[in-house]
Amino acid sequence: MALNAHQKIVSDDINYRLAAASERGVVCTVASTAGQCEVIADPSGARVAGILMMDVVSKAVPSNLALDSELDTGTSTEQPNPQKNETYVGGVVRLARKGELVTDQISGAVAAGDSLYLAASGQISATQATGAQAIGFALDAKDSDGFVKLFLDC
Repeated sequence: MALNAHQKIVSDDINYRLAAASERGVVCTVASTAGQCEVIADPSGARVAGILMMDVVSKAVPSNLALDSELDTGTSTEQPNPQKNETYVGGVVRLARKGELVTDQISGAVAAGDSLYLAASGQISATQATGAQAIGFALDAKDSDGFVKLFLDC
């Protein structure tokens, strides 16, 4: 579980696709390919697209739909489970851009009021790496389960 139930999303985005399996709660950045986002290893100079709000799973893409097709709605012959809020690799993803949420994709210690930054591999950190973009601030300290309530503004 990478996101907790507490979510007050003010702004989200469904204009991107993610070409790799990933877990909700990670930070996605804008890729060099139009319409694509990615989870990157080095945060230096990357532009944040948002926090992933759904799991991206390795399931078959329908053979009649190209990944760049405007008709592609994220459906598959091997259906992702809609109750689990998931899509397939290469499918359209929902990204939170502004609001409150609780995630465990945190690197290092975090205290209430700390500024938060993009860290390696889609993690969030209170320590700014060289060239890493700020994404918001912590509303609470990291709890015993490793979750942090944060205000996201990217």
